Amino acid sequence: MSVAPHHDWHGRNVPLAPDLHPGVFVAAIGGWAWLFGAFWLVFGGQREGAFMMAVDTAFLAVFFGTPYLLKRTADRFLKREEHHGSFADFLHGDVQTWTGTLSGWSALIQVIVVPFSVALGMTAIGFIIASARAQYGG
Repeated sequence: MSVAPHHDWHGRNVPLAPDLHPGVFVAAIGGWAWLFGAFWLVFGGQREGAFMMAVDTAFLAVFFGTPYLLKRTADRFLKREEHHGSFADFLHGDVQTWTGTLSGWSALIQVIVVPFSVALGMTAIGFIIASARAQYGG
């Protein structure tokens, strides 16, 4: 990742990342993996539920796999080489967005808040379903 100079409010040069660090995407995919793990644990025990989860998992693979393959193909076709700094440098730097600049931490939080919130909610729902099944012998 190339880092362009950027001036903050005090006139100092601070690093500005033109795109997100791959670690941000790994964190987001980790949230989605947690969500689907919770789904599998709750609904994968029955045959119909396992079939639905297999279809959903295939859709998830396509949802994340297609952009990844397109980016890899474009990088190879355009002969782009990836030069990413450390994840810590990204978090302490700034990211350029359409509406202005964000800190690296803000960008990370904006990307992962939805998958992790939904995964946390599904985990709570899973505990409720599991306790109801245990109480009623299901």
